[in-house]
Amino acid sequence: MGDIESVAYFKVAMQGVTLVSLGLSAINMVIMPNVARLYKEGNLEATQILLTKSVRLSCLVSLPIIFILVFFGDFFINILFGSEYLEAYPILVILCIGQAMKLLMGSTGLVLNMTGNEKLALKTVSITVSINVILLTMLIPYYGLVGAAISISLSLFINNFLMGTHVWRITTLTTWLSFKV
Repeated sequence: MGDIESVAYFKVAMQGVTLVSLGLSAINMVIMPNVARLYKEGNLEATQILLTKSVRLSCLVSLPIIFILVFFGDFFINILFGSEYLEAYPILVILCIGQAMKLLMGSTGLVLNMTGNEKLALKTVSITVSINVILLTMLIPYYGLVGAAISISLSLFINNFLMGTHVWRITTLTTWLSFKV
């Protein structure tokens, strides 16, 4: 990726983004066995209710963190790491946007795995890793760390969009944020 400073800026941004993913990860750990059980029982209605509630809860927990990081991240970077790390702020904002898109798509990978579609999940991840490598190769030389953040965020969105589409096509379940009752 480049020099040590660039790696340090990216690490600072990634630490902030890690806060965002904690909510979804915790919720996924709780719903995982229930998704598998309900789907195996053929109870799609209860599975859908669980998925809808979980994506809403994930958004309720994580979107405020994203908001704070996007609008006040420079303040927190300055306090926690010092003004010399403020170059991490644009990277943090771009990565937060990617996390927001991931969050809105819900537990796509979990649902594919818990419904017996692990091979499709692996294939999708392999495709998006390849896309990410291509994007990194194309964007970093011109845009540096911002290009890397864009590549990662775009790949994250593509991965979750593809997995969400697979879930819907195979199971008729929707993982993304919905306000339908």
